[in-house]
Amino acid sequence: MSLDEGRTWGAPRCGGLGRGSHGGCELKSRVDSTGSAWHNRGMRSQPPSDNVCLPLEPATATCAHGSNLLRTLLAAALGLGAALAVLEPPRAMAKDTVVADKGKSSYRIVTPDQPTPAEAYAALELQAHLAEVSGVTLPIASEAKRGSGPGFYVGKCRRVSKTLREQAASLGTDGVLIKSTGKDFILLGKDDRGQLYAVYEFLEHFCGCRFLAPDCTITPRRPRLALPGIERVHAPPFVYRDELYHDVSDWRFAARLKLNGANIWQCLGQAVPDTQGRFRGVLIWPFVHTAAALVPGNRYFAKHPEYFSLVGGKRICEAISGQLCFTHPDVIDIAKAQVLKWIGENPDLTAVDVSE
Repeated sequence: MSLDEGRTWGAPRCGGLGRGSHGGCELKSRVDSTGSAWHNRGMRSQPPSDNVCLPLEPATATCAHGSNLLRTLLAAALGLGAALAVLEPPRAMAKDTVVADKGKSSYRIVTPDQPTPAEAYAALELQAHLAEVSGVTLPIASEAKRGSGPGFYVGKCRRVSKTLREQAASLGTDGVLIKSTGKDFILLGKDDRGQLYAVYEFLEHFCGCRFLAPDCTITPRRPRLALPGIERVHAPPFVYRDELYHDVSDWRFAARLKLNGANIWQCLGQAVPDTQGRFRGVLIWPFVHTAAALVPGNRYFAKHPEYFSLVGGKRICEAISGQLCFTHPDVIDIAKAQVLKWIGENPDLTAVDVSE
């Protein structure tokens, strides 16, 4: 591949989102200027009649100061990968709506007059990441104080028509609706999580952002940010989405990945964090390996060893390796009663885990 020595992509720099830049750890990845690094213009809401390929926009990875060398090198590699991803937003076309250009914008972010915590937080996330992309920090205003000019409408604003509200309400759990109306952009969720996801879907699919780690976000530099006509409606195919990995114990990062499980903290032996209503995960409680809690050995084993597994001719009672004898009718009855007790004590549970 011939390399253009004058153009670079995927340059991580220290300084996380909102922390500012710290010099001294810049890595660069180069791409072929002759056309080897191209993307298809297929992410528009309506596929174009042609199949024109357009060159990539530069992308920047912002990583927290003090990240180790391995994480920095990983960010460099992933930064280039993100620049090559098919979700990279297209170049501006004549019919696109210019949101920001050369450090100026007439747009603002509009919330309902009394936003929910999720709506208020979604507006802040949109503001912070659009500033990284375009170089312009859009003001946030309630609908009553929005003034004139176009805006990004986050949540159930009056500007959102009844038809769009009903459409969002009809979606599956955590569904999102993103739609351009004139020069305005509607970002609406079915529920609180969906409201956050609407912002992240917009940032990913139409601004090219990538959320790679709690301290590493890819934000393509687009001083002239122009957006196509948008009509995106989506609901996750899986109601429960979780990753039992330490990094997603940061609920802010988990939300950006659209993971809605709230069980990593149980695995880490930590209390579920108080997000002050901004993000509420799907809680399965207790979470995995629940046999010992369904029919506690310290209560039943001495008098009813037959409730427990027979291993090598011997009844055993241990939390993990000692299993219950679910062929015994008493075990089923006791387990059912315990599950109903958990549900009664925790009415907000989405699911109760019954497992060995």
